[in-house]
Amino acid sequence: MDEAIRIGPELKERREDAGLTQEALADRAGVSADYVGRLERGARVGSLPSIVKLARALDCDPGDLIRKRARLTPVGASSVIAVRNAIFDPQLLLPDRPQGRPASPEELMRTVRRGYGAYFAGEFGALAALVPDLLRDCRIAEYEHGTADVAAPYAHAYDLASALLVHTGKVDAALTGVERAIMTARQGDDPYRPVSFTGTYAWVLLHMGRYAEAEDLVVRAAESVAPRMGDRDQARIAVWGGLLMQAAVLAGSDAHRSDADRISSARQFLRDARSAAVQMDQDSRRYWISFGPTQLAVQSAHIYTVLGKPAEALKVAGKVDARQLLSIQYGRHLLDVAKSQSLRRRTDDAIETAARAQALSPEWFRHQRFGAALTEELRRRKARMSDPLAGLVSAFRTTSE
Repeated sequence: MDEAIRIGPELKERREDAGLTQEALADRAGVSADYVGRLERGARVGSLPSIVKLARALDCDPGDLIRKRARLTPVGASSVIAVRNAIFDPQLLLPDRPQGRPASPEELMRTVRRGYGAYFAGEFGALAALVPDLLRDCRIAEYEHGTADVAAPYAHAYDLASALLVHTGKVDAALTGVERAIMTARQGDDPYRPVSFTGTYAWVLLHMGRYAEAEDLVVRAAESVAPRMGDRDQARIAVWGGLLMQAAVLAGSDAHRSDADRISSARQFLRDARSAAVQMDQDSRRYWISFGPTQLAVQSAHIYTVLGKPAEALKVAGKVDARQLLSIQYGRHLLDVAKSQSLRRRTDDAIETAARAQALSPEWFRHQRFGAALTEELRRRKARMSDPLAGLVSAFRTTSE
């Protein structure tokens, strides 16, 4: 069973706990009773908006229906639970000085760089092994050096924890982590760093199905750092443009709005982001957030894919310079390309493209709900299982199969 796109048992249990018939749930969620019935009988659900509608009707998060779980490649004693526990650490409530050698802010930032290297390479097991100790070391260093001096690495440590927790289904803990990242960054001397983390916060809200709140957050955050005429501060422009780009993604993804509204809003945000991108000397990775012409093309392709406009998506994808992208950034882009190829009925091309995404990081790939839904779509079309397609299917099988 593919845990990422089958929700039948959980859906039925929650519906019955709520005292709802299939018809009543369908009416509350704005879907058909036949659709609810098919899901409960084991049909796969391939779109996040459908899951969001059902989750809202049942007063739960989308992740509760999906039951997303961690599938890490073990590295030492790495575990997602250890990362979650480091976020919800009761020691934070005590006045006792933590024990251990205080690292310097420079040492902590070097570890942060290793963490982001593991994250963008899709090495989630390695990241899970690093984050709990990094958070502990930041806390020890805070007592020695003061919050202001360690604010940058400490905030990024929380951001790394949040990113991992989102991918592994611990969304509530991820939201707490990124709140801590923002509050910690505000204790430092860089005014743009805390604003940059609002992008992570909005990404977590997206995984909760809270599209409108996420869009409102990034728009207001972008307005707070919008450069004045003639301001060429590259850090400011990168944060501003990155948030506008994220607003475009959120607007295009919100299935609760009309298609016309989604398209109009997304295109306006893209135009605004493009005005920021032309002010960049090159693609930037400030605060480990990528923004510039290449990222604008990547996210434009994503938005057109979400909006069901594969021709436009594939056209803009041709402008993407893969050399400017980190591994999982390119992998996620390839999944958008594969989806658009699938929408154009180019099934063999879509399989080959998705297999390329998988090869970049098998560990990252098997955590991708979008990849799971796409794989099932491609599998249903093929009478014979090719080796590349078999590799895609195997990535999403549970150990109980």
